[in-house]
Parts: sequence; C-alpha cells; structure tokens
Amino acid sequence: SNITGYTATLGGNVTSDGGPGDPFFPLTERGVVLSPTALNDNPFIGGTDVSLVNDPTTNTGIFELGVAMLSPGTTYSYRAYAINSVGVSYTTSIGTFTTLDFPAVTSPTVTNVTSRSATLGANVTSNGGAPILARGVIIFLGSNPSFTVAAASAGTGIFTLNVSLTPGRTYRFLPYARNSVGTSFGLDTTFTTPGALANLSDPTLSSITSTSATLGAKVSNDGGAAVTARGFVYSITSSNSNPEINGLDVTQVSAGNGT
Repeated sequence: SNITGYTATLGGNVTSDGGPGDPFFPLTERGVVLSPTALNDNPFIGGTDVSLVNDPTTNTGIFELGVAMLSPGTTYSYRAYAINSVGVSYTTSIGTFTTLDFPAVTSPTVTNVTSRSATLGANVTSNGGAPILARGVIIFLGSNPSFTVAAASAGTGIFTLNVSLTPGRTYRFLPYARNSVGTSFGLDTTFTTPGALANLSDPTLSSITSTSATLGAKVSNDGGAAVTARGFVYSITSSNSNPEINGLDVTQVSAGNGT
C-alpha cells in the first residue's frame, strides 16, 4: 500500500511463532524481502539483488513496514518472512507491485512562428500512474533558461501555448510535465524568429526656409537586427505624393545607422 515513486508500505501476518508448548520457539526476527522482478522474481534472504527490511518488534500478528529508496517505474517482487530458532519461514505467495513513474512527454511542436510569437506544444502520453500537476515549456535564449510558460490545464494529451518572443532570435525549448514523482522533459527543439522591420516614431519638421528644411525622427526599435542605414526620402508632392527609396523623383538623404 501507499506506493509512490520511491517508497511503499509492505507487511505480513505472523500467525504462529512455532509454538506454543514445549519446546517454545520464540520469534527472533520478522520483516520483508524484495527485489526488482526483472532481476529476481523469487526473493529470499541472501538472494541476488534482494533487499531486506526487518521489523523492530518480534511479535506474532500483522505488521507493516515502510520501504524506501525504490526506483520509479519498477516492478518489485516481495514476501514476508519470520525467523525463530528453527529457521526461516516465508509467505507462500509472492506479491508484486509497481512504483509510480515519471510522466512521458513526446512530440514537441513549433508552429505559427512570426517575428514576435510562436505556438509551442507537446504531448503528455503518460502520467506515470500519478496525476499531472503541471505541464508547459521552458524557453532558452542561449544556454540559460529565459522563461517558463505553463499550460492553463494539467493532464495528459496534446497541449499548445502561444508565446511572446523577440524578432531575429534563435530559441530552444523543452516541453515538460510534472507529477508527484518528478519532472520529465521532451526533446530539445530549436527554432528562429524572423527579423522585423525597424520602428520609426516622432517625426519632426523645423527650420523651414525657401530652399531648406530640417527633418527628424526616432528609430524606436531595431526590429531585432542592427539598423544598417537610416535617413529620409522626399519628393515634390505634385510629382510623387508617396516617396520611397528609389521612387520616382525621390531624393534620399542618409543619416547614419543605429537606433
């Protein structure tokens, strides 16, 4: 009973100590023996890969013992034993149990990638025998975790998350799921957001004369990539009311680079 990923409660019932009467054979020890079933499905004291947990009392009757240091997702064989001066007795039947396991996370997905967002997801295919407490993605920019986004709902199955990002960056992400045993991760997946256009704001016009004027603006965001050129384009409105680089009758004035 009380099986977790690392512990369990096992026990037995010593129905007789070998007496009563004359001679009397008092119990000297009782407990349980267990082993991973894949290594030994018939555990006994001194057997291969067998662990022994003894009870501090030596009475007849029902007893229970906490067993620790088990491995998650492992099937164990066990039985109770009792020792008196004649020898060792074991329960006739051998019991088995399986410890809880980590969740299983597969199939990471990256879709709808834009310069500033992406949809990330994965599939929690198993809860390991314990309820899923949380699931989501851990996002890396470089070698260190940048931030974690948790899904709104726990549980098994496919989940997706919309994540806000920065243009022109290469990201890694790990999908994860957590239960009472611990946290599991899916495959490490890499993607790159495309760069975005630089943002301009606060245009100014001043010092207008018959032959000149002073133009200004602010490059408020580089769009995720270095600004290699900046400046102004203008044209006589009657010739071109929408000036752009290399446009008809357009004059271009450079103002360096950067933000």
